Amino acid sequence: MPTSRRNAAAALLLSPAGTWALAPFIRLAPRRAFRLGSSPSPADRPGPLEHGEAYPDLEFVNYEEGEGVEWGDGDDLFPRMGSDADTDREVEEMRETQRVQNDVFQFNTYHQKFLEGREWRGEWTVYRTSTFMEGFEDVVDENGAPRLMRSDPLRAISTGTKIVTDASLPDYGGAHIRHSECYVPDPSDDETDSDTAPGEEPAPFWPAELDVYGFRGPQGNMFVGPAYTLCDADLVTGRTAPEGRVPHAMLGEVHAGPFSALRPEVGIADGDVRMRVKLDYRVMPDEGARPHPQLRLASLTVCREADGRWPGAEDRCFTGEAGARGGLHDPPPLGGAEQEAQYMMLELEGFATCLFPHTIDQDPEAHDGRGWVATLDWAPGDMRYQADRKFVGGAGLKGLRSLELTEIQSKNAEQYKPQKGPQDMFRV
Repeated sequence: MPTSRRNAAAALLLSPAGTWALAPFIRLAPRRAFRLGSSPSPADRPGPLEHGEAYPDLEFVNYEEGEGVEWGDGDDLFPRMGSDADTDREVEEMRETQRVQNDVFQFNTYHQKFLEGREWRGEWTVYRTSTFMEGFEDVVDENGAPRLMRSDPLRAISTGTKIVTDASLPDYGGAHIRHSECYVPDPSDDETDSDTAPGEEPAPFWPAELDVYGFRGPQGNMFVGPAYTLCDADLVTGRTAPEGRVPHAMLGEVHAGPFSALRPEVGIADGDVRMRVKLDYRVMPDEGARPHPQLRLASLTVCREADGRWPGAEDRCFTGEAGARGGLHDPPPLGGAEQEAQYMMLELEGFATCLFPHTIDQDPEAHDGRGWVATLDWAPGDMRYQADRKFVGGAGLKGLRSLELTEIQSKNAEQYKPQKGPQDMFRV
């Protein structure tokens, strides 16, 4: 991570990130590098054993064929949905009770693990795409992806507070989390950037008030272990999202697009250090009238942060070599060749790599309705983590299919790298 605030190369001044390096452009990792990394090619891998070969003394029943298996109708144990209205209502009430329990767990644990008593001080590096830079809109690499231009490091402070407005409501219904982020001046910088005024707040990547009901799939917020993801989005002109809690069955419709902007972030915290990637997608001005306009990456912000202190040169988790060793530990599936071509990968100082789409289709028929993924792979110390934000395609872009986390000891990561190729942990 650069420690100087100034770049001697040719520069362009843009608000709000100050000085931007235009020469040379940031070089991306080869697109195919994240597919297999240093793993053996498919032809070199041994085929998986069938169950019968692996365990010859056991008898295996194929339940998909249904032969020799008497299921019965089960009505004497579990009445089926649709059998009568009262039963349906009771089943839905039980499901909602379970959802609320998960809501409370996600809400409280996210606040406790990532925000409570913490003041994250960080150096942020912003990468602007050529797509939205005047005079550089047509600048692309050999794969057709936009070129990235990196800013000097910016200092920022990030906090979050749980606010209780009505303690009488059950299940924390009267509480919400309010995030706060602002740029601060660097005391070692002799010059003052008017484009990064102290106290200026970056664009939000979360709901203004993240309440206990905000951790269900369609809203796009979730945590698992040391990883989390948040999301905010702007609906196309003329549409507004209703305020307050809505029934679970309506969440997908309420949080559906099309969107004029989409802002997801993926973060990993390890002790008192944290790395985040913020992705800012927008609709090109000339596409706003289309029913399903494409979202294109405008900027990517990499946040390297420490709790209660500023990161320094001694933090190898931020200043170490660029890129996750051996490429992504567990490459996610990206769809067909056409959809895969809409991804790009960036190797980051501090033993990290991120993978993300530079163009997202909002047409529900595009790529057979397949969703998208944004990945952060980071080895801050003894452990290596990979977080995959897998989100829905079409109108449900804001919503999550899953947040998947891979954890492994850094020293064992290459030895135990997955050999089956890109796969989903969960299928929907």
